[in-house]
Amino acid sequence: MFDTLVRIDLLGHLRVRLEHEEVQLGPARRQAILAVLADNLGRPVGRDELIHGVWGSAPPASVDGNVHTYISGLRRLLEPERARWSGGELLVSEPPGYRLQLPRNSTDLAALGSLKERANERRAAGDHEAAVQQLDSALALWRGEAFGGLPGPYAERRRAELGEERLVMVEQRIQNMLALGEHNGLVPEIEALVHEHPLRESGWESLIIALQRDGRRMEALDRIAYLRAVLREHLGVEPGTAIRRLHQELLAGDPAFATPEPHVGRRSKRELLSIVPGGVTRSQLAGRELEIAKLKSCIGELRTRRGRVVLVEGETGIGKSALLSSVAPSSCHLAWAVADDKQPLGVLIRALGLEPTASIAMSDVLKRVEQLCASASLVLVVDDLHEADEASLLGWDLLAMASRSLPLLMIATCRSGEHKPGFARLRRALTARDAVLMPLRPLSRAACAQLIHQVIGVPPGPALRALATTALGNPLVLRQTIATLVRDGSIRTSNGLVDLYDDAGAAAAERVLVAALTARLDRLSGIALETLRAAAVLGMRFTAGEVAAAVGRRPSELVDVLDEAIRAKVLADVGGFLTFTHPAQRRALYDSTPPDQMTPARSA
Repeated sequence: MFDTLVRIDLLGHLRVRLEHEEVQLGPARRQAILAVLADNLGRPVGRDELIHGVWGSAPPASVDGNVHTYISGLRRLLEPERARWSGGELLVSEPPGYRLQLPRNSTDLAALGSLKERANERRAAGDHEAAVQQLDSALALWRGEAFGGLPGPYAERRRAELGEERLVMVEQRIQNMLALGEHNGLVPEIEALVHEHPLRESGWESLIIALQRDGRRMEALDRIAYLRAVLREHLGVEPGTAIRRLHQELLAGDPAFATPEPHVGRRSKRELLSIVPGGVTRSQLAGRELEIAKLKSCIGELRTRRGRVVLVEGETGIGKSALLSSVAPSSCHLAWAVADDKQPLGVLIRALGLEPTASIAMSDVLKRVEQLCASASLVLVVDDLHEADEASLLGWDLLAMASRSLPLLMIATCRSGEHKPGFARLRRALTARDAVLMPLRPLSRAACAQLIHQVIGVPPGPALRALATTALGNPLVLRQTIATLVRDGSIRTSNGLVDLYDDAGAAAAERVLVAALTARLDRLSGIALETLRAAAVLGMRFTAGEVAAAVGRRPSELVDVLDEAIRAKVLADVGGFLTFTHPAQRRALYDSTPPDQMTPARSA
């Protein structure tokens, strides 16, 4: 009877459901007492043990009365129909303390133990597919950090123990997948794992095996070298026997790395959705190592049904789509579309491969997502979310809330500083619910040099490296410039470096850069262009008060206009002055100013 009445979940924030209705548990220490009792179902927990577990070694003088009050409150919550002065049947007093009298299967911890045991049995029997299925079910029980938010030494200890337990299961799942021959697509997940836990050699061992089987032997050797350096720095030790053995096998080309025959039954059940917009291709990236690691970590978390929402923000050409394509998983459903139409729910319908009928509704989108998530993790990507129709924005918000309980990673790209009302409301709602904001900054000079090297195949000389400053760290502008220089024969290789051939090459580079930078002006509003033309007459640098006087307005009236220009990377705020980010932009605005609006320009 009891297992249909009460359910207690500890693998996340404490949750109690009574006849399938969630109970509001009240004060944190009352919750902590219940968590200790639930973790010890059927065993009496001594009063002193309970007090120490919740209050620690220095409880207040009133602690006995607090315990009595909290126990009474828990009895009322768990047995609302109980007579006021009765002792209760579920939470009973029993020397030397209290016992929670529920069937063993009333908690998610009991389910976790059973699934772990079955996974170990199937692995020992060589049935790796069944072991993976049991581990998937076990990992799906986690809703967050175990004993999340509960005070006291007991909860703190159990958080650490269960966190370690979960990590071991993630590692075992990977090992079983490798035993099935399914290394394809595992590398990003394992890399996210070792990034988060760099001192655990078991994760590195799996990563090295997966890389070698994926034909990436040199990367596997590089990872061993990196691990050796990390262990020496942090622990002062060398890698263990397993890593050293793998190193020798890599060097010798040992057949021990051969991929096992894939399990046909498992492959046949994993038909993954893969919808990617035309024109999206994997490209070499430079200077985005931190962003790549973060996205890979989010993908890796899907194994535990931990969904997230990520907003990748940046100016046009900064590499938002290229970043996503570099980490696109092959072991998950991938649904990807660009928000380039105004059909209600259009971008979500296209991403998920739904038929765009007149009767389609958000309920159909939610059903499709749930169906996909039931068979594998889902990565849903929308490029240019700020351009989506209102229904799609509302749908994205609903899916974001659903991602808390589904293996659903939602990634959207948007232009930085985008302030369309519908999108601005959505962005505020997502950030309030802990969405991951990932702004893409301009590339550093070193990253620009790395990008030039990747594109041409030869390290750049000083003149080409200087393009990093001129291109404002924008990868697209830099690529366009390099492509033009190569096409026109304006570069040459000498002494192992590639550089501009002569002054004509420098002029060609300048023309491409000027065209790309002045194109930003086309996205500005009419009032912003009018204001910037007046500013261009003043020179490269000016104050808000000076440009306000030039256009006959108060400075307060220009706040939004100047903010628009700063977001578009036409202006920059430097030390209390406003300045054009590039002389070419100022020159284009100055040249387009009508003669009757000209006044003598100040010195820049």
